[in-house]
Amino acid sequence: MENVIVVPGLGGSGHDHWQSYWLRDRRGAVRVEQRDWERPDRDEWVAELHDTVQRATGPVVLVAHSLGCHTVAHWAHRHDAQVRAALLVAPPDIDYSASHGAPIAGFGPPAANPLPFPTVLGPV
Repeated sequence: MENVIVVPGLGGSGHDHWQSYWLRDRRGAVRVEQRDWERPDRDEWVAELHDTVQRATGPVVLVAHSLGCHTVAHWAHRHDAQVRAALLVAPPDIDYSASHGAPIAGFGPPAANPLPFPTVLGPV
């Protein structure tokens, strides 16, 4: 059985966010927790994702939204861990978002290499 790890974006995917519904509907799914959901730090977010993946006891499926997609991409290029697949939904344009006030410039530039596991990229 896969370990579903939900990777929220900026703001942390509140109670009525689709990721929160996934967590309630999938027994055993876990959510990456960040120290600060409003002022993201790429190194901290990547480290928290890594710690969460390391605690998994079987194959991992990552389910990321928004800035969580970039977190997954940066993590995948720093760490060698067993990930079965990833679902990445609505990754933001870092430069555009940062120029319009989103505190995400530190996540740029986006990871340029292909992810080392099967990935589905979804829209909003």
